[in-house]
Amino acid sequence: MPLAGGLILVAALAYFGFQGINDVGLPPKTGTAVVIGKEHVPSKKTYRTDYIAGRPRVIPQFVPEMYVLKLRLGNTESSAAVDQSLYEATNNGDQVAVTYQETRLTGKLQITGVRSGVH
Repeated sequence: MPLAGGLILVAALAYFGFQGINDVGLPPKTGTAVVIGKEHVPSKKTYRTDYIAGRPRVIPQFVPEMYVLKLRLGNTESSAAVDQSLYEATNNGDQVAVTYQETRLTGKLQITGVRSGVH
């Protein structure tokens, strides 16, 4: 049994070590992205069940409305939530200025900001 616990500990350390090396302290970059799609996600109410003192309790959760732009930056596609005014002012094919981070090992884009127009 101690061997299984040791393997679980090693796996957890490897996972969090990888995440730390890949994602932590990434420098911000700027670039131009092309809008390739838009998605409006309406607000909704969902529920989750928590067990408190052995008794189930249903808790409502409010999920806010979101406006999402699907973007292509170079050869990579990503998406970003934006405010309603930018969402409505943007069309497919438009170029937008983005601030993003690129992970070290996997190369995944994490878009941290979107502005209309290209500066």
